[in-house]
Amino acid sequence: MTRGGFVLTSLGFVALVGAGALGMVLRQPAQAAIGPLPPEAMALPGDASFVVGVDVKKLVASPFYQRQVGANAQARLDAFKELQEKTGLNAERDVDAIVFTGAPGAGTRNGAAVVLGSFDEARLRKVVEARPGVTQGKHEGVTLYSYAEAEQARSLAILGRRALVLGQDRTVRTTLQNRRKGSAGIASNPALVSLLQRVKPGATFWMVGDQSVLRDLPKTVPGPGAGSSGGGLELPALKQVVVSGDFDPQIALDVTGDTVDEAGAKGLADMLRGFVAIASMQASQKPELAGLASAFNVTQAGAQVTVTVRIPAELLDAMQKSSRPATP
Repeated sequence: MTRGGFVLTSLGFVALVGAGALGMVLRQPAQAAIGPLPPEAMALPGDASFVVGVDVKKLVASPFYQRQVGANAQARLDAFKELQEKTGLNAERDVDAIVFTGAPGAGTRNGAAVVLGSFDEARLRKVVEARPGVTQGKHEGVTLYSYAEAEQARSLAILGRRALVLGQDRTVRTTLQNRRKGSAGIASNPALVSLLQRVKPGATFWMVGDQSVLRDLPKTVPGPGAGSSGGGLELPALKQVVVSGDFDPQIALDVTGDTVDEAGAKGLADMLRGFVAIASMQASQKPELAGLASAFNVTQAGAQVTVTVRIPAELLDAMQKSSRPATP
């Protein structure tokens, strides 16, 4: 894995949870933002199970991104590559922020996203209209570009020089409808609103989601000394999760999971501390990874468990070098 590959992969997941449909809602009349959610994204469907956001400007300007990606086009996030392929937009230059929302679905990409930035609208339309298989129509007074991808109907709508929407056709249409009517949207989902208000202010990337996002997590994990025949540790059920992350001046990740009760939270916290202790013992065999033990911290408050990760650039370099195969 390349330097920081794990973190970049994680960010790719956060930025694309449903597999990469980037898009946007725009020009809402004055509405207050909810936590990190900008007013322009309020029209995204309220029946979503998760919401993900990336402050692209802040990410690209961070020393971490400049060191890990810089001018290396091959190291760019897949989300940025896909956006440029579909629209001609260069995320590092043209995009300010991305907000993606959706719901888990087997084999589907059932979400839509809001992309905010500064666009050359005429050039953007020219690039989209030139793509093979794209057709045009009207929905809620907006030109809707439709196309098929992975046997699913997809759509894209350009809403001026500051915003665009793209993703699953049904979700994009609902977003445009919410935008025109000025109703429904994310604010109609009190559970998501509550989670959004818990995101760390100013986070470079963030994610909130309910229990449906977590349904594919394993119910058990192997315990110490457990063989293939069993002996695993049962994971407490999680109801929802809040993630906040930054890259400047160090990699900082805060993940809070809400369990069903305080006993479940205590069991989960103890289990996580055990895994951190094992990892620290293994890292102690390599002096360059001595700081790994203090990079992770697990705390519990009532039914909530929070894992904080703080990795300085020097430790990240050491981790990358340590995982690199030895040269023959």
